Amino acid sequence: MVFRIFGVLMFGAADKLESILSSMGEAPKIVILRMRTVLAMDATALSVLDGLYEKMKSKGIRLMITGAHSQPLHMMQKSGFLDKIGEGFVLENIDAALAKSREVLSEDISAKDSQ
Repeated sequence: MVFRIFGVLMFGAADKLESILSSMGEAPKIVILRMRTVLAMDATALSVLDGLYEKMKSKGIRLMITGAHSQPLHMMQKSGFLDKIGEGFVLENIDAALAKSREVLSEDISAKDSQ
């Protein structure tokens, strides 16, 4: 599942993302946040994003972030959020994220087959 975020990522937008994911019937295996048009993020939005990540992680959903600009990227880095989701899940663009998604899903299938 891919979400494209525009403008400034503030509490309301991050909260709406959580609401959308909560209302879905079947949870996706991977959520990609396209942030190439997000120029700024506030601390509350980062907190909501962190909480959303924790909820997704508990359900086995992986989070990927693509195209983050310097201010949001710096904020996520400084808070430790990027370390939490893993450096390999912060990607330059959507094409890299889709390739990484295929790789992760393929690894998941291989791991299930070997059990």
